[in-house]
Amino acid sequence: MGEDPLQTDAELSAVRKAFDDLELVIVQDIFMTKTASAADVILPSTSWGEHEGVYTAADRGFQRFFKAVEPKWDLKTDWQIISEIATRMGYKMHYNNTQEIWDELRHLCPDFYGATYEKMGELGYVMWPCRDESDADQGTSYLFKEKFDTPNGLAQFFTCDWVAPIDKLTDEYPMVLSTVREVGHYSCRSMTGNCAALAALADEPGYAQNQYR
Repeated sequence: MGEDPLQTDAELSAVRKAFDDLELVIVQDIFMTKTASAADVILPSTSWGEHEGVYTAADRGFQRFFKAVEPKWDLKTDWQIISEIATRMGYKMHYNNTQEIWDELRHLCPDFYGATYEKMGELGYVMWPCRDESDADQGTSYLFKEKFDTPNGLAQFFTCDWVAPIDKLTDEYPMVLSTVREVGHYSCRSMTGNCAALAALADEPGYAQNQYR
């Protein structure tokens, strides 16, 4: 769920063998990815435009998003699928909507508590810590604006010893390959790779070689 290891992992031949050795492979996705094509069971789920929820980013931001269209066929959301599997495995998990899930999460984490569904809907974006449900607490844009959370209030920096790469250049393998992202594509391309408009932006296959060794 949320990954495509048969597309993105290094040393794919070893990954394929590992999948072949598995007794059961279950994949939950919105597209027929390379990993899904190797699955014994596929659980199709709704895409981001077919359900509502909350995005969180590395900048500590929470953004509520809304359903844009009704899903086709009898698709379930990720949380519905997870809840049903958990319940059938003996752990009763029942929610009526995504707000109940979010409320449970923010009650478990004091730094998230003030980021209510209503507040995110009004402001569009809330950055934790946001500890109070009142409108006065609109989140924290700068996490360490005055000082760091250390005994002396200063940032702590650490150094580490350099370690040589495990793979070394040899006469048999004299070069190092470093792949790059394609324009318009994101991560493992599960979504962007199915978009014809983005595919039109792609350049012809090519490579750049560093003249220095």
